[in-house]
Amino acid sequence: MNQMKEFNIISIFVALSLIFFISCNKKEIDSKQDVINEKLVKVDPNIILKDSIYTLIKKYIHKYPQFDAFVLMKSPKSLINSCPKGFLLGPAYEGLYNDNFPIMYLLIDEKYIFVDSPMDKIGKSIDSQNSFYSIKMIPRGVDSLFLFPDWIIKNGGELYIKRAIYFSEDEKGRLIINNCPDTLFMPQLKGTIEFKNVK
Repeated sequence: MNQMKEFNIISIFVALSLIFFISCNKKEIDSKQDVINEKLVKVDPNIILKDSIYTLIKKYIHKYPQFDAFVLMKSPKSLINSCPKGFLLGPAYEGLYNDNFPIMYLLIDEKYIFVDSPMDKIGKSIDSQNSFYSIKMIPRGVDSLFLFPDWIIKNGGELYIKRAIYFSEDEKGRLIINNCPDTLFMPQLKGTIEFKNVK
């Protein structure tokens, strides 16, 4: 009988200790979660894509059913030759970013469209080793392009430019689309080229 009382007392003590430990631990977890929630980037839920842009993105991503992730970025103005400011949309290749991966994305037809923005410079992934972009990006070697018989492109940046589309809107809101934006990034020649007939 005495042993039974001792066992019950020990059981009650262990149960109360466990409850106390769990409740203290939960308060600590809740406190950490509150801090994380305060730092989370929130987006206005009333913002939606324009219909023309949404349709363009849908058409583009269906052109590449083998890829699940894409990047939408502003076109680098320093490289564009006499083109209005616009955007590039292409596959999310490994090697496209060294650091500061995109932290925002759209989800269209179960495809991730990462949006490259200035927020990437001031934000960070909670788990930088496993940022969402690094999980979803297309690994090196999955895709390549043959330009010439002995020239294969495997670099993420070059592949992006070759596979991307460029688009912008004119002053009336009409879309301007270029399906070969790599030609926009070629150096602009100054002067003329003279071809001579060689006999």
